[in-house]
Amino acid sequence: MKLIRLSGHAKEQLFFRGTTEEEVVEAIKTSQWQPAEVGRLECKKDFTFENIWIRSILRLNR
Repeated sequence: MKLIRLSGHAKEQLFFRGTTEEEVVEAIKTSQWQPAEVGRLECKKDFTFENIWIRSILRLNR
């Protein structure tokens, strides 16, 4: 598999999305890919979070 590198913008957005670079890489490597808007592809993966994030209690992070 090719090396996965996140762009500067993607790294900046990690905090705002409540995720880590490791979780993003895991999702890319292990999730099912499907068509998205404008001819792009997307993948999704759920991670256990169970913490407060932006004044809300979250138990799952997607």
